[in-house]
Parts: sequence; structure tokens; C-alpha cells
Amino acid sequence: MHFLPVLLTRPKILMRPHRLLETLGGAIRSATFLSSFIGLYWYTVCLTRSLLLAKLFPFVSHDFWDGPFGCIMLGSLACGSSIWIESGRRRGEMALYVLPRAVRACLPAQIKSGNRAMKLAERFVSFAILFLPCLRSPICLTE
Repeated sequence: MHFLPVLLTRPKILMRPHRLLETLGGAIRSATFLSSFIGLYWYTVCLTRSLLLAKLFPFVSHDFWDGPFGCIMLGSLACGSSIWIESGRRRGEMALYVLPRAVRACLPAQIKSGNRAMKLAERFVSFAILFLPCLRSPICLTE
């Protein structure tokens, strides 16, 4: 993700040690984020299903731990903290990618049905939510 655009557009930049180290640092940061994201998710799933919670609460069914409010929810909460490894700019890019999907997951089933009016409403709400941080920014208020 970090080297390919530089190699395709500006390969001479990699000849400078400062830019090479900067690009290498970004690649290492992204690889660390991805590995911690996956590792935290699966560690929490294993912790929930077999190592800790299932043994602490033997009266709770394994169906609960395997369901959406068991290991899936706990794993998602744990792996979300790995976003702080990435730089602020990359966190913003990921938020723009994830936000419409999160809004869609929270919407009721009738909106997901494919109705044209509902799709327009969904897109409008997603678009409006993206501009909420801009409304509080002093830069946006002065322009």
C-alpha cells in the first residue's frame, strides 16, 4: 500500500534516505495495525469461547458465546482499539470507508430491502453524517 504508489509515480523519491525511511515506517505501521487487528480479534474469540468466560460461566450456553453478543461482539470491541496504531490521516481514511457500512448495518431491514426511496434516504444520511465533524471545525465555520 505504501511502496506501490511511490514506485509507480515517483520512484526517485526512494533514493532519498529520509523518504525511504518514512515510507518504510508507514508500511511497518500498517502491517502492525493489520496484525494486531486480526490477532486481538481471534485472541478475544478464543478467550471468550474456551479459555476464560466459558469456564467462569458454565451455566451459560455455548450458543450464547458463539452468537452475536458473545465472542463476535467482544472480538470486535477488542480489535477496534488497534486503530490507534495508524496515523491520524489513515484513521480518517478508514473511517470514511467503514462509516457507510456501519450506518447500513444499524438500519432496519426495510431500508436494506432495496426500495429506491430508502436507498436515497440511506445515502443522504451517510453523506450528512460525514459532514458532522466539519460543522464543529473553526475552519469550516470561517469559510
